Order: sequence, then structure tokens, then C-alpha cells
Amino acid sequence: MNIINNYSLISFIVIFQSISPVLFAGEVTNEVAAALTVTTDTEVEKIEIRHTRTSTISKIFTQDNVLLLPENISSQQRTVGDYINQQAGVELNGQGGLKQSYNIRGFSRARIKTEIDGIPIITDRRAGNSASFLPPEFITSIYLQKGPSSTLYGSGAMGGVLSLATISNSSAKVGMSYQPQDNSKKWYGIFTNDELTLGLLQRKASNSEASNGKQLNSQLKQSTATINYNKQWQNIELSASSIISHGKNIGKSSATFPQERISLYPQDDHWLSQIKLSNAKDWQLQLFHHNQAWQSQVTRLSGTEPSKNVSRRNITDYQATTLGGLGTFIINNFTLGLEWLGRRNIKISEQEFDKNLLSVWQQQVTNANQDTYSAFIERSWDFEQLNINFGARYDQVSLEQRLSNKYFYSVKW
Repeated sequence: MNIINNYSLISFIVIFQSISPVLFAGEVTNEVAAALTVTTDTEVEKIEIRHTRTSTISKIFTQDNVLLLPENISSQQRTVGDYINQQAGVELNGQGGLKQSYNIRGFSRARIKTEIDGIPIITDRRAGNSASFLPPEFITSIYLQKGPSSTLYGSGAMGGVLSLATISNSSAKVGMSYQPQDNSKKWYGIFTNDELTLGLLQRKASNSEASNGKQLNSQLKQSTATINYNKQWQNIELSASSIISHGKNIGKSSATFPQERISLYPQDDHWLSQIKLSNAKDWQLQLFHHNQAWQSQVTRLSGTEPSKNVSRRNITDYQATTLGGLGTFIINNFTLGLEWLGRRNIKISEQEFDKNLLSVWQQQVTNANQDTYSAFIERSWDFEQLNINFGARYDQVSLEQRLSNKYFYSVKW
């Protein structure tokens, strides 16, 4: 049976915000900011920025609206969370390890919108989305919006937005590193010419130890390749990017590791691509795609040391493809947008094995398709120390859940 639900969402928001300046330094790549304008005749530093939703709109960077450049951040640089965790109001969330997620002012999971080069990252993980399949070496800038941004990004941005831009027109470089505490090895190379940038990285690590000597489940194996292309014709810019990442045996630390519970991602594969046409002052059009497949494995142990035994093992398999298109247009300082977000073959299955690795039960949790059609409008006004934001959004959502070979239709408005 196929169950098809249609429903509509309408959001409307007006925000009054006092402005406090935040210092900005560094170069912004054209993936996040195509035009940079700093005014020194006022107390507020204004920067004209282009990111994924607003083509060229005057933005004021405050404590709620931050542009981060990795080279200016002191961090272990292992995950995206390591970068943003140093910002006020941002904390790490869930179990530790490479796939640890984050929260913004208490909002987490489906209330935080994460995107890479304008591609929305939707993983349906219980702990929340994670962009850890993209190594920090391939991140050129991070746009962090704290607080609601649902008119531009949809209901998934109730708590904020994390927008990552990958390397483009970067300097060529090659690097290697080794850390003895977890036998971590990493090598990467970035190769570039006037229009094309290619990045390759491979890293692996064993389990490490905390400062109190407790073992951490931080093992990982990951290989990533990125390619970016940029071409300029007069005032029209073409940009395209693709990311392929393969992860294997990625550990998740917890207070019960390794005595009672061992959590692991045996597989974590992603392929993302996007192409975008834009005019710096008037419009932009983008098509994107994200194909992903991952598996999580939780092993529970019983008994006493040194004879620990497996009591049961739970495995979750996930796969989904995200497709979409976005068009934004600037008319009289208003941002008008149309968006389609399609999700295909969303499949989640779970199974449990006993101590002898014999199957106890298995079930298909989800087998679905989803389409979201959206229209939105936004306008911002700046009055010295006051900023007013207006926005409205309409979403039409269609969800199809396959339960059997029969069909059932349900419409909700």
C-alpha cells in the first residue's frame, strides 16, 4: 500500500534586531562572497555577501550572523563541529567521534539546516545531520546563522543555518600529518589552475585516549575527492562542484565504550554535485544532487572482564537520494525565490542479531519519496543600529510511503 500525504506550510516572520559589530578579516571566496564591501564611515562594518539563498544582499555580520574562515580559527580541525564549537551559543551534540553533530542555542537535529555549496544535507540520523564526510582541508568558508531562518531555508532552519563552501580557485598545496596518540595518518593534495580545482585526501586513525586514560572510540578510515569549476563570462558566472566521500569503520564514543556498548559506522558513502548560473546583482539558478548510503552498528556486551561476550547486535541501513533546484531573483532589493526539493528512494531498515550472530528480527522502517515545492520572499532594512528583516514562505509537501502493493491516498491542506 502506498500512502500519499499532501500538506501545505506557510511561514511569516518579521525580526527587529539591534546591531553590534563583529570584526571580520580574511579573504572570502566567490562560493560564499562574490563581492566584498567594507564601509569605515560608520561604527558598523557592512559586508555585501552572496551565499546560497541571497544573490547579493547587504548583510551585517553580528553575533547572530557570522562568516568564519578556517585559517583564522584555532582548532583541532578534525570536523566541522571543531570549527563552530568555538562560537557563542554553539555546542557539540550527541556521541563523540568524527560524526558528532552540533546544536545552536539549544536547537539541534532537524531544526538545524546544514548545506554544502548550496546542497542541503539531510541524513535522517537520530543524532542530527553531520557534514563530517567533508574534511576541513576542503572547506574554504563557513556561514553560520544563529536563530530562525525558515523563510529562506524552510522549517528545517528553525534553529539556524550552517552553510559550507568548498575549495575553489585555491592555492595548490600538498600536506601530510601523523599523530602518535591515535596512530592518525593523513595526506592530501590540492591542485588548481585558473578555472579548475581538484582536491584529494585520505585519512585513517585508531582509537585514542582521553586525558583520564579512558579509551575513546575515535577510529576512522576516509577517502575524499572534490572538484570545482568556475567560469566567468562578462557578468555571468558558471560554477560547478562535485564531492565523493567513502568512509569505513567510523567510531562513535560514549560513556559505555568499550565495556558495555560499541557503536560504529561500517559504511558512510556520499556523492554530491551541483551546478549554478548567477548574475552577481540580479539572479541565480542552481541544480543539485546528493546520493548517500550509510550503515550503523551497535554491539552490546555482557559479562565481566576479561571475558566480555556479545549479547546482541543492532544494524541500521540507510540510503536516499536528494535532488533539487533553486532560483533566486533580486527585484527592488526584495529576494524572491522558487525551490524544489525532491527525495527519492528513502530506505531505512533495521535488524537485530543474537550473541551467535543469528537474525532475531528485521523490519523495513521507511520506504518513501518526498517532494517539497516552495516560494519565498525576503527583505532587509538597515537603520543605523537597527536591522529589520521581513520574510514569508509557502511550502507544498507531498510524501509517498510504500507499505505494500496497494495504494491509499490522503490529502491534507
